[in-house]
Amino acid sequence: MTTRCPACGSEDVTFSVVEKTFSVPFGKPVTCMLDRAACQRCDATGDFAKTNDAKIEAAIEESEKSALAELLSRMGEFAQSAYVERVLGLPARTIARWKTGHASAAATALLRFIVTYPWLLEVAENRFAPREADRHVVRAFRDAFERLHWSEPDAPTVVSATGTAGSAPTSAACAGQVTVVLSTSAQTTSSVTVYAEPAVGQAA
Repeated sequence: MTTRCPACGSEDVTFSVVEKTFSVPFGKPVTCMLDRAACQRCDATGDFAKTNDAKIEAAIEESEKSALAELLSRMGEFAQSAYVERVLGLPARTIARWKTGHASAAATALLRFIVTYPWLLEVAENRFAPREADRHVVRAFRDAFERLHWSEPDAPTVVSATGTAGSAPTSAACAGQVTVVLSTSAQTTSSVTVYAEPAVGQAA
């Protein structure tokens, strides 16, 4: 079947193949070969024969499968399947079914959240109580703040801070609260106040 240029209708079309890699979060990159057509009359280029969509879909699907396996493996490092099912209210053996590859897009999205923020399971175990959730958010923010790579060019700059030790606030320095004024390369400034959790025996 002759391929015509969709722009000008010319049959003077040449073909080539380009390599492209696709991946999803936590998934392995998958490379596929895509067809590229070029019209010699009007210089239009593209997938004139519409053969690439199926190749791209297959590559993304393969990456999604590897992502599911990776997510389940990572979650297994800090939580047992029965515990996850219990705190999230999932039917028994749901995760066992996911391990066979039978997981919906929503299930995969849920796993991404759990693996990225494992403390969400503790929030769920406490029935999503607002105060408990707030405590985890504050702790996660504080831990992430300490892990920032302060030497990188696009890292925030501490303009001023209270309750700090060195260039970045630390958990040990959070006696009552930490207020940090940050400046980024985008010339924006923001102030963040983190309230530390009460010490053992101290009133909340």
